[in-house]
Amino acid sequence: MISEIFLFCLDLLINLLVLPPLFLFLTPFLLYKTGVWLLAKIFHPQFVPLEKNDPFTVWDILKPTNGRHVYNVGVTVRVNGIVSLHRIRQRVSAEVLCEAKNGEKLHPRLYEKFVLFGGYAFRQRTDKLDINQQIRQVNLVNQTLTTFKAEWIEMAYAKGAAPWEIVLIPQDEVGETILLMKIHHALAGSFPE
Repeated sequence: MISEIFLFCLDLLINLLVLPPLFLFLTPFLLYKTGVWLLAKIFHPQFVPLEKNDPFTVWDILKPTNGRHVYNVGVTVRVNGIVSLHRIRQRVSAEVLCEAKNGEKLHPRLYEKFVLFGGYAFRQRTDKLDINQQIRQVNLVNQTLTTFKAEWIEMAYAKGAAPWEIVLIPQDEVGETILLMKIHHALAGSFPE
C-alpha cells in the first residue's frame, strides 16, 4: 500500500514538475521545424523531405564534417582495355537514365539534387542532368590512384549537380581503365524505388 502511494506521488511529481518545462523547451524547435516543412510545401512544392515516412526528418547533409563530405558510397571497378568516355556516357544515358515503359524515369532518384531551405536539406527533382558533369575522365599526373580515390570520395559535388558521379581513369601503361563511382548515401539507400 505504501509503495503504491509512493509511486503515485512520484508519478504526479514527474507529470507536474518535470514534463512541462521539457515541453516548453522543445516546443520552439518543433514549431520551427514544422514551419519550415509547411513553408516548403506551400512555396516550393518541388522540394521533397529526405525521408518518405517521416516528413520532419529533414537534416543538413550538405555541410562537410571536419572539412570532408563523408556521406558518399564509392565503388571501384577495373576494366580490361581503354574505355571510351563518350561510349560510357551513351550507355549510362541509354540504360540507366532512360525512361521506363510508362514514360517516367527508370531511376528518378538519380535526377535529384539536395537543396537547403530554412536550415534543412530537401530533395529536388530536376528534368535534365549535365551528363558531362556527372561522368568525366581524369588523367592522373603526379598523383597515385589511392591518393586520388581518398580525396575524390570526400569531395563535394559540383553546385547544382545530382549527388552521384562516375570518373574514368585510363591506365594506358597497363591497358586498363579504372571506373570510380560514388553516390550520396541518401540516394544509394533508396534503391530500388
